[in-house]
Amino acid sequence: MKLRGLSWLISALLVFSVAASAQRKGKFEISPFAGWESSGSFPVQTTTVVTGGSFVPTVPATTSTVDRLRLDSSLAYGAYVDYAILEQLVLEGLWAHNQTTYSQHDFSTGLYSFAFDSHVDQVEFGVLYPFRFGGFYYTEDRHFEPFVAGGVGFTHESNGQGNPNRTSFAFNLGGGAKLFLSKNFGLRGDIRYMPTYANTTNGVSCDFFGNCFSVKQRNFQNRAMFTGGIILRF
Repeated sequence: MKLRGLSWLISALLVFSVAASAQRKGKFEISPFAGWESSGSFPVQTTTVVTGGSFVPTVPATTSTVDRLRLDSSLAYGAYVDYAILEQLVLEGLWAHNQTTYSQHDFSTGLYSFAFDSHVDQVEFGVLYPFRFGGFYYTEDRHFEPFVAGGVGFTHESNGQGNPNRTSFAFNLGGGAKLFLSKNFGLRGDIRYMPTYANTTNGVSCDFFGNCFSVKQRNFQNRAMFTGGIILRF
């Protein structure tokens, strides 16, 4: 594991360790995972290079025909850190890492081509709500637990080929299930919608009467993450 990725995980663990010390009656879980994260693209305005809210690759040199950037799909790994403050309310921290690439879209050809390398770390904090129906329980220590979850945080990109690094607002929504095989061990699967703010570009909006206005459009990289892993409960 690279030192950069390890530092994000250590930070998340420290935050939730403090929470655990303040609430001794809760249950503390660490869930390392591996999986896959989809691609996500957004429009760019190539008349401006890395200014005015636009983010445009510098290598290879951009042209006026490049209209979108895409963060490509890749393998993902990381960890969830959960702490139950109530029976059905869990605080959750998420760290996910991708080693991936950016591609640029040329509207004159309709094709994507390599732009630059990127290492992506996503750090988010939120809540998880488990559904604990009586029919799903086997025993207190062995049970199946579906859940929904969500959180907010940031995405940090370490970009290659001379492109600037970025840190942007991000959030996640999704759910999954936990299967506890014993008091301290289980399996976990998650599906998360993982948007990250990308940039703001100029656009046009028209009302019902056909009147059109210049507006600022906030663009997001809309990605999805599918992961599976183990649960270590303390």
